Amino acid sequence: MLYDEIVPDLRYFVCRHCAPGWNMPASTIGFIDLTYVFRGHGTYTVNGVQYPCGPGDLVCIPHGGTRQGKIKLEEPMSLYASNLLLFDLSGRDIQLPFPPHSHIGLREDLLALYHELNTAWVRKRPGYRILVRSLLLRILHLYLSVFFFHDDALDLDLHVKKAMRLIYENFDGDIEVVDLARQIGLNPSYFGTLFHQVTGHTVKDYLNRIRTDHAENLLASGEFSVKEVANRCGFEDHFYFSKVFKRYKGIPPSQVSSLL
Repeated sequence: MLYDEIVPDLRYFVCRHCAPGWNMPASTIGFIDLTYVFRGHGTYTVNGVQYPCGPGDLVCIPHGGTRQGKIKLEEPMSLYASNLLLFDLSGRDIQLPFPPHSHIGLREDLLALYHELNTAWVRKRPGYRILVRSLLLRILHLYLSVFFFHDDALDLDLHVKKAMRLIYENFDGDIEVVDLARQIGLNPSYFGTLFHQVTGHTVKDYLNRIRTDHAENLLASGEFSVKEVANRCGFEDHFYFSKVFKRYKGIPPSQVSSLL
């Protein structure tokens, strides 16, 4: 089967930043669990087999499989988890042809798609199901390309890709253009120009987009105050955070939970 005629039905999606005490009890699932880890470490048990997981790992638990998960206390995982059903055009239930655990790396194209999917899922604006389905198909196509089509080409400059990864991995800390440029071996002025040419964003703008995306997820969970979210997303001043958040999201952070 070439998987050209698949229809995904996303039942649940979350960008989860696991708390230190997080664990997922053992259970048998009635859907496909597709989880992409982008930060931290933990262990997933799939059908009785343990798999250590870290950044860039993909976990695929089949419909009807058993799962269990726990984090490494020193490095709690952050991940994108998709619970979905998959059908062909005749409506027959099908499985994904992926191994239970694999390492595909931290890919900027994949992270960007997950960012967009998460935003659509959280906001749930009219027509969001169509957008969600299309984004999920693009994500599945990327995974199929990696596993079966051997198409691992990215168009981004290697220096910029590394910088994007560093920003994504350290968005909650103090990030300066000079420090990024030094880590990737470029002159700061040239690096800033190159980053803007390739991405269409300044480094500061890209960083703020990453931070506010993560902040939106945390606010939507209802588990944290605005001040706590600001601190978790790299803002020392929660008043400044509120100003930046409103500029990028169109609403103050205090109103996020009321829209869900």
